Amino acid sequence: MKEIRVYFEGGSNYVDRKKEMRISIDQEDGKPSIRRMIREKDRKKAMRKGMSQFLNQMREEYGEGHIKCIACGSNFETYSNFKKSLEDYPNAFNILLVDSDSHVRSAPWDYVLERFGWGKGNCVDEQCHLMVQLMESWIISDITALKGFYGPKFIESDIPDVDDVETLDGTHIKDSLKKATRRTEKKGYRKRHASEILMKMNPSTVRGKASHCDRLFKVLESII
Repeated sequence: MKEIRVYFEGGSNYVDRKKEMRISIDQEDGKPSIRRMIREKDRKKAMRKGMSQFLNQMREEYGEGHIKCIACGSNFETYSNFKKSLEDYPNAFNILLVDSDSHVRSAPWDYVLERFGWGKGNCVDEQCHLMVQLMESWIISDITALKGFYGPKFIESDIPDVDDVETLDGTHIKDSLKKATRRTEKKGYRKRHASEILMKMNPSTVRGKASHCDRLFKVLESII
């Protein structure tokens, strides 16, 4: 069975992606502190667990252990790790998965070339995937998962009720999540919550509202 490795955006310390090469917190002599490095490692570990649970829900049909998820941090780090994986794991099917940060009207490789300047190289179309417009788009697709995580004080009506979440602006989605969760015991949505919510999400529900998520699962299903 061919190994599948999914390099995805998540677990980053960075807030401003335009400045993602600059480390602005917890610095010691211009280098990341041990404390910062541990926090980032923990975040990536949690995100890896969440995404693995979400993507590997196909394992009941196809078996376990086929999809390895690697949380890479920022989108730049994700692309860098993906490119390196092509050399380190040439026999695996390596996949790039990042936020689009905007509406998508072109094929994924064409989109990331235009927006981020990332070349396709010798990769095939099926190796590039997008969370349109961001991971939270997938998260709001599954209201049941959100209710299960945030509890009875979660305000469902604050989440946009649409058939296609990819049409929603990323800022609007994050604001809606914060508003819907502000009265819960967790006192609002935090990025660190994403890993646990992913573990509760139903892929079929998300695929029905996010076509690029559906595309990813179709590719995975064709390989496994």
